[in-house]
Amino acid sequence: MKTKISLLLLALVFLATGCEHYNSPEETPYFSVSSSKKIAFSLGNLQYNASTNKWRFAENQYDYIGEDNIHISDTYAGWIDLFGWGTGNNPTLDTFDLRDYFYGSLWETNSINGDEPNTWRTLTELDWRYLLDKRPNAEMLYGIAQVNGTNGLILLPDNWVAPRGVNFTYGFHTDESKEAYAEFQTFTKKEWNKLEKSGAIFLPAAGMRSPDFGDGAQIHYVQIYGMYWTSDLNGTTTASMCFSSAIAFYDVKRALYEGLSVRLVKDL
Repeated sequence: MKTKISLLLLALVFLATGCEHYNSPEETPYFSVSSSKKIAFSLGNLQYNASTNKWRFAENQYDYIGEDNIHISDTYAGWIDLFGWGTGNNPTLDTFDLRDYFYGSLWETNSINGDEPNTWRTLTELDWRYLLDKRPNAEMLYGIAQVNGTNGLILLPDNWVAPRGVNFTYGFHTDESKEAYAEFQTFTKKEWNKLEKSGAIFLPAAGMRSPDFGDGAQIHYVQIYGMYWTSDLNGTTTASMCFSSAIAFYDVKRALYEGLSVRLVKDL
């Protein structure tokens, strides 16, 4: 059953006071995904280039590929960042036969940015559930925003300390639209750099890709919805974490052949 995280337009704002402060190395930002497990997020969505067979994280957290994902193929020389589920061993898979996805591998089995395979992992549905709904003060630790012109969802670490000069409003807009993100709150690149140094994570609303049903791949909902895979396989579907400007769910079932975003984490 889909669980609504929040629909309230909440006006409580975190205001930094005193000296400018960022988490020090002794205060590594962390996110709880259970009462006993903490993780750190990669600082960008996962990307793949078929011409070089290279995996990387996006240079900036607000970067996304968007419409160019329609070029997904073994011969495309550009980067893609919307993947069918379990395509770590075949990232350009674009069929609509669900059987093609059953026996694949998750993306963390590859070397990413030169890291050893399995340095990173994909969050489970239960991880997302705890992160968004169960950790202490969970409802105050995320909110939609437009960051450097990109719509998305900001996640704050458990031990977040607000940087001086940046105000953060948690929650969602009452309307579901592309424009609602900026109406709720916006951050310049300079402001985002402060938030990122304080441990904030940003998930772009990068949309989704439908497979080639005969007329080529199609890209939908760019800058309206963010859709992120979990590691949970459930028959022909997998749970995903999805959000819009007005709501977030952590258990939305998506067909395995749909191309969604991937944001990996590392256990602490």
